[in-house]
Amino acid sequence: MRRSTALQRLLGVGLVWLALVGGPVPAQAKVRICVSFHGPALKNPGGYQRLLVSELAHHPTHQVVSRGCATTLRLEYIQLDGGGYLTGQLHGAVPHRVRVSRPSELPAKIREVVAFLLKREPVYLVDNLASSGLLTPPRLSLFRHGVYLFGLEVSEMILWTPGSYSALPSAALRFRRVVDRWYLGARVGFAYNPLPRPALPEKHFVRYHGTARVEAGITFFPNGPAALYLSGLVGVEYLQIYGVVNYARKDVVLALFGVSLRAGVELLRLYAVRLDLFAQVNLPLHKARNLDMPVIDAYTPSLQVGAGVSF
Repeated sequence: MRRSTALQRLLGVGLVWLALVGGPVPAQAKVRICVSFHGPALKNPGGYQRLLVSELAHHPTHQVVSRGCATTLRLEYIQLDGGGYLTGQLHGAVPHRVRVSRPSELPAKIREVVAFLLKREPVYLVDNLASSGLLTPPRLSLFRHGVYLFGLEVSEMILWTPGSYSALPSAALRFRRVVDRWYLGARVGFAYNPLPRPALPEKHFVRYHGTARVEAGITFFPNGPAALYLSGLVGVEYLQIYGVVNYARKDVVLALFGVSLRAGVELLRLYAVRLDLFAQVNLPLHKARNLDMPVIDAYTPSLQVGAGVSF
């Protein structure tokens, strides 16, 4: 009887595991890609088309097809005085251009452009996702594709307290993982108020403000040189507030949990360094209070307006 119960438990564990992992993980599906090469100034553009197809064969994540493609790759060579330029564009995304001093460099430049574009492939083909388990990784995952962006931001923060507000210069470090029009990221910021505390005892005064948040957002018109974006953030913030308790000046350090809404425009997207102009509203989900030191008992929303660079 005990042996039968043990077998039933083992069978139950096995069924749960199969439901989670979905059985053996099959080989990764290849992205079906259509390619084209345009070079009116070349004597044999068809040969370079075949060279492009041959180059794609060295990339196991993609399969060249003539129809039913999930993405497209277009290469164009333009001859100018003193040299030429090879431009590649994948799936209508931002093109990548390299200089070609002479036509004999084209094979190497084709290899370079193809490797650069496929490394940032925005299309992910996941077949039969429903047959995969909860723990089965996608065929082409977010962690293998997309673009990493690191940034530095400066802004002016206005933080409201009962009957007053504090203006704090702020700086932040930002990290993003961009896939097509979507991105995930994290942001760590610090703001400091260098002004002396106010003479009026009834006013609150914020000395510093620190934040650590995670972010998820969407980019509008992602294929152009400028793009609008909208994101939501969630995380914690720390602030030091001065106030008056029983006619004596006191200060308290508080930790708050809150959400933020951020909107902005990203410029110079065709260059290695991008410019970001943004506005961000921070809303704490609970009041700033300390039972042992009742300096403040109120919500402390804030607004940030600033600029940053990312690379």
